[in-house]
Amino acid sequence: MPRPPDPSLTIDPETGHVRLGDHPAAITPAMSIGALRERFAAWVSGGRDIGNGYEWVSLSRVRLADRPAGMSLCFFEGRLTMLTLGVTLPDDEEEEGWPTEGTSLRHVAFLKRNLERLLGRSMTNGSVQFGWGAAWANFDHKGFMASAGVHYEPGRRGS
Repeated sequence: MPRPPDPSLTIDPETGHVRLGDHPAAITPAMSIGALRERFAAWVSGGRDIGNGYEWVSLSRVRLADRPAGMSLCFFEGRLTMLTLGVTLPDDEEEEGWPTEGTSLRHVAFLKRNLERLLGRSMTNGSVQFGWGAAWANFDHKGFMASAGVHYEPGRRGS
């Protein structure tokens, strides 16, 4: 399959559906891992089965607000429950292979600003609730890095 151009990521605030550019399929709440691997094969760049019902799949070569980005999608018992977002910014700095605190804080600000724009809602405390789940962008003090993404609530509107 030929590699498509790096698509821009969008999120529908009404349903929580994630789209990659004009790709016809959407990433949807409770989507099966098999459907994701089949419909988004051009962007799948890795994964890991944790062995306890959780499995992660990575998608790369996407864009968020015209910046290179990637997603890690979390599946529980084969169904999508959450996706996390990461981004690369021009002024990124690392120490021993890890982002500096300044870089992580810039990532949080960028991700928060762009999630607010995509979802049309303010994330005053670093998160916002929807009928289908929630979105967040904050600094993870335990992991000492940016943390951002979407969490789906089973059985809620949009699922």
